[in-house]
Amino acid sequence: MTEALPAAAGDPEVVLAAIAKAAARLAVQDTGRRAEPPDEAAVEEICERVVNEAFKQFGVDLTSVASVEDFRETLAHLRRSRKWWDKAGAAVVTAIMSSIGLGLLAAVGKYLSLGGAK
Repeated sequence: MTEALPAAAGDPEVVLAAIAKAAARLAVQDTGRRAEPPDEAAVEEICERVVNEAFKQFGVDLTSVASVEDFRETLAHLRRSRKWWDKAGAAVVTAIMSSIGLGLLAAVGKYLSLGGAK
């Protein structure tokens, strides 16, 4: 089944679309081997196989508690990091805008103190 799934690289939306396409292909292959349409249990088994295989492409073994916990910790770290960078970016933009505003205010003050508005 691994050869049916593409390597996980590039744009996440493209990877997700490729995984969905591979899942559909696997479902069709599995359904084609059956004499009758698959029942709900068979469809769930196919989906479970595909999801497990897809997460293995990202280095996560869903059957291992340690691997899943490590994945959750990684996601939590990424979330914290993203929030920190969002705050840092906002602080930088605020500092730049404040500097521009103070510079303009200083220029106006200097202009007025020199008697420019007579």
